Amino acid sequence: MAIGSALGLGTLVIAACIDRIGGAGTAAASPRSRPPAAVQEAATPLGCASLAWSVWSGGWWADCSRTETSHADGDVTIHRYLAFHRRPDGQFAMETIAETRDGGSPRVKVPRFEKVTLNDGRAIYEAHTEFGYVHRRIWDLSTIPATLLEEREGGGKICEKGISNYNSDIVRPLCMTDYAQRRHSCTVLQPDCRQDPVKVASMRYTAIPVHETTASLRDPDLFHCAMEVGARPEDVISGKNLGHARFQAVAVEDAAAKTLALHLRAVDSTPQPIIGDDWLVHDHWELWLANQYTELACDDTANLADYCQRTKASLEMLQIIIAPVADGTWKLFAATPSPQISWLDDVRARTDGKDLVVELGGTLREWARDGGLTLVYSDSTRGTKQDCLLGTSPVQLDRADTLGRLGNTLLCDRADIAKRP
Repeated sequence: MAIGSALGLGTLVIAACIDRIGGAGTAAASPRSRPPAAVQEAATPLGCASLAWSVWSGGWWADCSRTETSHADGDVTIHRYLAFHRRPDGQFAMETIAETRDGGSPRVKVPRFEKVTLNDGRAIYEAHTEFGYVHRRIWDLSTIPATLLEEREGGGKICEKGISNYNSDIVRPLCMTDYAQRRHSCTVLQPDCRQDPVKVASMRYTAIPVHETTASLRDPDLFHCAMEVGARPEDVISGKNLGHARFQAVAVEDAAAKTLALHLRAVDSTPQPIIGDDWLVHDHWELWLANQYTELACDDTANLADYCQRTKASLEMLQIIIAPVADGTWKLFAATPSPQISWLDDVRARTDGKDLVVELGGTLREWARDGGLTLVYSDSTRGTKQDCLLGTSPVQLDRADTLGRLGNTLLCDRADIAKRP
């Protein structure tokens, strides 16, 4: 299914004076009005069999459609949606926002239904299938090029009709990326293996974005692609965030050095460094790792108890405490029984300005990249008790299914959003 992103296809500047549509500051033309001749001419080479125009506060919106015939799908109607932005210099910028194809062919086993709607300065692309899959994108048309604000994808059933004999309503992860807030969150259905019979419940996690050292950052400041935890109710794992603490996190992957570094920045108005080794009632970070991250497959739904047994036998879990000392150094503790790995050799903590950098190598780097990972900040306002836990997922001891994951380079590195997997 072809979807053209405004961020990936570029723009074409069209010479058309504003005074031809009534001058700057004039009320927007009626939706029935035709755009300036230069704007209409710019759409001519696109091969539209039909062209439907509508007006929005920043220019015009065009639905360019045509029909193609193929042996596999028969007649397919293709819609290309174009935004024409009015520029301050009196010209227009044309860009393709999205492209849809009619998925109504009887030869298609899993039909996909798509639509694009315009809500003044917002363009919304939506797709879904009969098995619950959803894909939604929202652009802000007020910028040139248009800005992708939000994307939501997933939610389709694991077992689809005609693919498996199992009857299951369990769905795949549903993930939402908020580009303005630099936040990628997923809701996943996971078996609660403590139940008998096994129950399935939803679990949420917020992924930590990753920058690759060989790529170019979208912004020179690494923390401009960091995600923030603490401002939303779902970020509070336990307690009450009365002190309004929060933290930012971003990871840096160095393939040549074989390291993964977590860059962490806490905003805490009541810092409480540890005294001796008493980390529990003082401010500290908790890094939770698991050697693998498991998600249900269709075959697993037939016997959840067996899935739980296999998963429990193969999973290892580690909780590392990273606590600040008054002199600016850090102490590391293992809060869970240490697995059969030399974890202390694979983790280092250092201060970079006012930030904490936790560098992982060896086995722990592999766990972080391919397994489960949750980051927690424990806030103590007076140094006498643990007042609040903020985390990227609602992690629980001995439950690796409550761990989150690392994200991808989408929020950090320069990339063509339209071409990513």
